[in-house]
Amino acid sequence: RNSGNINLNSVAFSTVISAWARSGSKKSPKRAETILQWMVALYQSGDHPNVIPHHSNFLTVMNAFCKNNADELSNSPAENAHRIMKWMESLHDASQDGRSKDSSLKPNIKCYTVIIDAFARLK
Repeated sequence: RNSGNINLNSVAFSTVISAWARSGSKKSPKRAETILQWMVALYQSGDHPNVIPHHSNFLTVMNAFCKNNADELSNSPAENAHRIMKWMESLHDASQDGRSKDSSLKPNIKCYTVIIDAFARLK
């Protein structure tokens, strides 16, 4: 779908997710997650073939939670990152419309490293 002059695609979403994740705002991790949720919803609708979430989008959000300790939900950064990882795993494992598992959503070593590091920093 074209919203005005903006073409919704993976690059546009990735750019906005990254910008929010790096903004330094206390709400930046949650805002980045909200945009990722929108991206995933558009992808799952099947109406937006140019919007395809990638493990790097999830990694960006996980890193945002780990680098920003302010959380309105009072979860630890590790818990938030783990929650995002579980979401990514569930999307990877779910079959959508009979398609095979989407390898772009498969967590990679960087994703696991962020989780391990976040839990290692817990006090």
